[in-house]
Amino acid sequence: MKSCRSQGALGPAPYEPDEQTSRKNRIQTMRVSHWTAPILLGLLGFGLSSVQAAFGEASYSDTVDVVTVEVPVHVVRQGLAVRGLTAENFELFDGSRKVELTGFDVVDVLDSEVRVAQAAEQMAGAPPGGRRHLLLFFDLSFTEPGAVLKARKAAIELVERHLHETDLVGVAAFSINTGVKWVVGFSPDRRQVLAAIRRIGTPSIFTRAEDPLQLVLSRSEGLTPQVGPASSITRKGTTGSEPLLDYASLLPVYGSVAQQASAEGKVNELGRISSFIRSFGDLAQMLNSVDGKKHMVLLSEGWDSSLLTGSFDAREQMRQAEAASWGQTWEVSSGVRMGQTAELNFLSRALEEFRRADTSIHTVDVSGLRTDAAGGDRAGSGNSLFIMANETGGEFYPNFNDLGTAMEQLLDRTSVTYLLTFQARNLRNDGSFRRLRVKLRNVQRARAVHRPGFYEPTPFAKQLPLERQLKAASLILGGKNSGSLGADALATPMPGKAGKAYIPVVIEVNGNSLLAVQPDSRKVGLELYAYAFDREGRTQDFFSQSMSLDVRKMRAALESAGLKFFGHLDLAPGAYQVGILIRDARTGRHAARTIPILVPDFAASQAFLSPPLFPEQGKKWLMVREDESRRDATLPYPFVAGNQRYIPAAVPQVASNGSRIEAQLTLMAFGLGKGPFSLDGWVVGADGKRLVGAQVALVGRAIATAGGPEQLVASLKVPQLAPGEYTVVVNVEDENGKKISSSGPLRAANGR
Repeated sequence: MKSCRSQGALGPAPYEPDEQTSRKNRIQTMRVSHWTAPILLGLLGFGLSSVQAAFGEASYSDTVDVVTVEVPVHVVRQGLAVRGLTAENFELFDGSRKVELTGFDVVDVLDSEVRVAQAAEQMAGAPPGGRRHLLLFFDLSFTEPGAVLKARKAAIELVERHLHETDLVGVAAFSINTGVKWVVGFSPDRRQVLAAIRRIGTPSIFTRAEDPLQLVLSRSEGLTPQVGPASSITRKGTTGSEPLLDYASLLPVYGSVAQQASAEGKVNELGRISSFIRSFGDLAQMLNSVDGKKHMVLLSEGWDSSLLTGSFDAREQMRQAEAASWGQTWEVSSGVRMGQTAELNFLSRALEEFRRADTSIHTVDVSGLRTDAAGGDRAGSGNSLFIMANETGGEFYPNFNDLGTAMEQLLDRTSVTYLLTFQARNLRNDGSFRRLRVKLRNVQRARAVHRPGFYEPTPFAKQLPLERQLKAASLILGGKNSGSLGADALATPMPGKAGKAYIPVVIEVNGNSLLAVQPDSRKVGLELYAYAFDREGRTQDFFSQSMSLDVRKMRAALESAGLKFFGHLDLAPGAYQVGILIRDARTGRHAARTIPILVPDFAASQAFLSPPLFPEQGKKWLMVREDESRRDATLPYPFVAGNQRYIPAAVPQVASNGSRIEAQLTLMAFGLGKGPFSLDGWVVGADGKRLVGAQVALVGRAIATAGGPEQLVASLKVPQLAPGEYTVVVNVEDENGKKISSSGPLRAANGR
């Protein structure tokens, strides 16, 4: 698989990664047994103002013979991260077999040069498996509302002051009534994360997110997050303006800890603990679908561990023993004497699942975060928090008021991630667990902290909805090509409204690749997602759409070309990374890509030249437009040549049959002025060399109307082409010597 990435401030340039770079998704499936339809593949060059990309791999087989596995490793000496290691310092074992490393990356978030580079280009700066994932997990059933507020404030300070730009943060909560509730998924957008934290402990936690992947709570709340209802209760040590949780509104939702502990009795509390443990196990399964090392920060007062382990009170144990010796069995409680074996086994298995999901649980006793200890002493609660941390390689933080400072040691020792990659073979594809071991070479007095193993691929149909959601978000944030669907995409800025540009997004899905795995299916479901992230990782706009295709009625169009989707994003001037995911809703086969886009300031008449746009010819696509609610009928249709509307090809395709190629293209120019100018262009091969005899010449010019683009019509003449991927480059120079350039892909297919 070949791909392209932006290079430098002047925009993207053709780029071909090495074999190792192309295989960095943690469980990216690689089809090696069956290759068909070698179209829609290879390198796509694109230039200063184009955003066009190819998706997919050559095989449409659903057989998985090899998986590429990433193993994040932290090397620690005396509690501090060890820097400066190379691939030669590591040995990796799949079970008992030593395996060859096919990839090696280092992500150092504290290195000043790396930090600047990653902050400037967040989505491409760090491999997805090397980015820290922090899940802020609030326990709302074993924690008093007053302590929940302090936990919120501690979490906000942690996010605002102590995390690195490349860290991904998620927010979730647990209550007896609702189980685990994800508020926002692992996101680079600090606005969304802070808005999610402020929802904790309020009824708004149940508000449905606008975004199905929960990377965005809502566009408005992300910009100006609301704190939630003010408290009707005044506490000592707080200011009058401080927003407190309202007990009256909170208790009907979650229930009172004091009520749980006393009125309902220990038996019911044991039931609540059991519910917590089972939800915990499900959460571990969800986290396994997320690439990279995960750190879960559990903010809780904990629960009475003696209900599971048996009473630690010596007097109570002696009383129980004496009653047993006298045959007074009605006075003997097996739970008090021996603990709850079944629940302890459930907890042990749940914590093992967290270890296998490469997740450490860091527990924070939030009773120490309160200014007064409402609710009384909860005996044994610290023990339960210690157990969860200790059994997953995490830390237990008792009585810390400054969570960020408390976690500084953790953040420091995880600041350097060594990402080892290998190919796992002899797969059973049944979701079974395979153990891993990392051995250090020539590294004295240090230890390697790494995931204990990995799960073999699980069929998509057996994955839970939240697993699919988290995996989709991980693919969008991953910044890597992946997937077996053939697809292409195009996007280019146009003038919009209210200081934002209108960005048409055209996505093409190859029909044959879509039908290959399910040729007899009557219905094919597709999920489309697109997110635009700015340099700070904030989500500035997104769209998503699901559709069901009736194959009986649409087979001809799908087999002829495929599906072409037309949507849009609204973006202010600036540089962005646009993550796109197309996924088959039944099989999970997908195409994913993160691509750069530079949006000019049209209001300031900033010069800009669109990529070469080739009107679609010869193919009959199944056309689908974005949801009606996102359309703005007052904006002019963006693709016009003369007076004729057209739909551009995401990647124009020409015949490779030995004859000379001639085609017409259109460019949208802004800020050129009305004077004369010159236009020239050429074609570049995958090797970076210009093709002899290829040229681009101006055919016609339509002066722009007020606020609109100037339409340039040009001809492309190319000698015969070998099958492959090429780049069309266009330069325009006005009478004052000002130059603007753009480029876009061109594909030559055999016999087409």
